[in-house]
Amino acid sequence: MELNTSGLLKNLPEMNPSQAQLELMHARGIPVVLGADAHRPGRVADAYREALDLLAAVGYTEVNVFLDRRRHPIPLAQ
Repeated sequence: MELNTSGLLKNLPEMNPSQAQLELMHARGIPVVLGADAHRPGRVADAYREALDLLAAVGYTEVNVFLDRRRHPIPLAQ
């Protein structure tokens, strides 16, 4: 599932999914990737630090990336 930071730029500034939904996802063992809907170079990885902090706050210990169609977990500590 993707945690998308672009919601912070909307009228209701909140990442999508919300913290409550992330908590439910974590409890079910659903892995997460990050996205920012960057349509300009300046928005690439926008608010990722905040997203990583949110993931840690709900109990995630890793975030995922996909390389060659394979999921690769990366510890949040990195």
